[in-house]
Amino acid sequence: MDPRSGISGQARTPSWSGRYAQLGTVKRGDVVTLTWPIAECTMKENLWATNYTLIVKGNTVVLIDPPGKYYPFYQRDHYREDQVRWVKRERFVPSKPAPHWHY
Repeated sequence: MDPRSGISGQARTPSWSGRYAQLGTVKRGDVVTLTWPIAECTMKENLWATNYTLIVKGNTVVLIDPPGKYYPFYQRDHYREDQVRWVKRERFVPSKPAPHWHY
């Protein structure tokens, strides 16, 4: 699979040097983007004398059928979407470093 890539919104086709992608010149403030699609596969498994169908995306089980008698396992439809679910978080950063403790 070829990644979709770009620098600051301009599409670029990467060249490869071993396992490294090269996109050309990048300036300070540029945003570099490499995006790989993650494939889904369907697997049939027999576990504990029950036949299951599993849908796996990347290395994550995103759906299992039958889902479970008392609690539906692996109901992860949001993992099947092709959009990143960004979450904004506020983090505490101290104004000065903590004192060093000497024992």
